Amino acid sequence: MPRHEPANACATRCHSPWRFGALIMALLLPSIPLHAQGTLTRIGNPGNAADTNGLGSVARPYRIALHELTNADYVQFLNAVAATDTHDLFDFDIMTDTDRGGILRSGSPGSFTYATKTDFGDKPVNGTDWLDAARYCNWLHNGTPTGLQAPGTTEDGAYDLSVAAADVVRAPGATFFLPSHDEWYKAAYHDPFDAGADAGGTPDYWVYPTRSDSFPTQASSDSQGNVTNPGPNVANYEKGADWNGENGNVTTVGSAQATSAWGLFDLGGNVNEWTDTLAVPIDPDTPTRFGRGGDFSNTGLIMGNSTVFALDLNMAASAGNVGFRVARYEGFADLGAALAGTHGEPLLEGDSTLAADAPLTLSLSNALESTTAFFVFGITAANAAFKGGTLVPDPNAPGFFIPLPTGLSGSIEIADTWPPGVPSGFDTYYQYWIQDPAGQSGFAASNALQGTTP
Repeated sequence: MPRHEPANACATRCHSPWRFGALIMALLLPSIPLHAQGTLTRIGNPGNAADTNGLGSVARPYRIALHELTNADYVQFLNAVAATDTHDLFDFDIMTDTDRGGILRSGSPGSFTYATKTDFGDKPVNGTDWLDAARYCNWLHNGTPTGLQAPGTTEDGAYDLSVAAADVVRAPGATFFLPSHDEWYKAAYHDPFDAGADAGGTPDYWVYPTRSDSFPTQASSDSQGNVTNPGPNVANYEKGADWNGENGNVTTVGSAQATSAWGLFDLGGNVNEWTDTLAVPIDPDTPTRFGRGGDFSNTGLIMGNSTVFALDLNMAASAGNVGFRVARYEGFADLGAALAGTHGEPLLEGDSTLAADAPLTLSLSNALESTTAFFVFGITAANAAFKGGTLVPDPNAPGFFIPLPTGLSGSIEIADTWPPGVPSGFDTYYQYWIQDPAGQSGFAASNALQGTTP
C-alpha cells in the first residue's frame, strides 16, 4: 500500500550505541501496563485543509484499518467476551438468519461459542449497531482480554458506555476507536499526492473514495462472494454482486481492488461504516451517529463526498448493510515550530502508538546533508526562544541533547521500541536542531512532536 513517505534508504539509522527506550526509562517513573494491537494504515499530512463542505481536516496523524472488520475478526471478539452475551453483541436475525450474515452461534448462555459461515470469514461483519462497534474498540483498547462484558473488557476504555448513548465520547487516551466523521472523510477522499484530486475544483479531494471523480463501476461476484471484475474504480453497490441466493450481497474485503489515495479498500460500497461523530437526530429520544461509504444494496451516489450522503444512523439499530473499521492515533501530535534552513523546514515524523513494547520510529528529513543535528528530548515543554526560533522540549527537566550526523541524505531515523512501564497520559517532547549556515544564527530546526502514552 502506498505510504508516500520521504525516501531515506541512505539515512542515518540510530539503533546503537545508545537505546532510546532505555534512555526514556532512565527518566520516567513507575509502570502502568499498556497494550498494543495490530498494524493499521497511516494517514499523514496533519493539519490539512478541509474540503469546501468543511469536512476532512485532521490535526494529527492517525491510522485506520486497511479493510472493513470481517466476520472472522468479530468471531474472535465474540469467543473472547460473549460466552454470556449480556449486551447482545451477536444479532441472530442478521448474522445467522439471513444469507448476507456470516456468523453462527452454538451452546447456551455461559458457554456460547461462535464460528463463521462457509465463505463468510473474509466478508465484512454486519448486524452490528454503534454500541457493538464501540465495545469492540474497548476490547482492543483493553488488550483483547477474555471474560464477561465488564469495564475491563467491553464497557470502558476507549468509550465509557455507562452513560447515556448520546453522551458517549472518545476518551482522550483511547488506543483504538471508531474514526470521527473528519477522520473517515480524510481517509476516503483526501489526496495530497495527486494533482488530479480536485473534485471538480476542490483542492486535494476526490468525489469518490476510489481516487476518482468519475462514477465507479458496479462490482459483480462469483459464487463465493469474490469480486469478478476488480479494478481501480470498482465498488460493490446497487445489488450488482449476486451470490448465496441474494440479489446483492457483501463481497470479500479488498476484492474490488479499488483504494483511496492512502491505500484503503472498500471505503465505497460493500457496507456503510460507523463513525463516532454524534449526529442531530430527527427524534431527540433516538441518538444517532454518522455513517459513511455506501453499501451493496444502495445507489453508488451514496459513496460520494457530498454531505448529503452522511447517513444519520440510529446508534442502537443494526442492519445487514452496516459495519465498521477501527482507527488509532499515531501517539504523536505535531506542535510546529520549525525553522527553515538550506532545504526549507526540516521535517520530524513519529510513528508509534507509544504503547508498551510498540515499535517506534522517529524520522528526520529535509535537513542539510553531512552536518550535525542535535536531537532534543524532554518530558516538559520549554517553548524557549533559541537561535531565532523556538526550542520546544526542555532538555533539562529532565531530558537530553544528543548530536547525530545527518549523512549524505540529510536525514536521520531512530528505530527502537517504546519501553513498558511509562505511565498512561505521560507527555514527551521531541525536536531536532541542525547546524545549517542558511538558517537563522547558523541553525535550522525541525517541527516539534508531542507524544502522549495511551
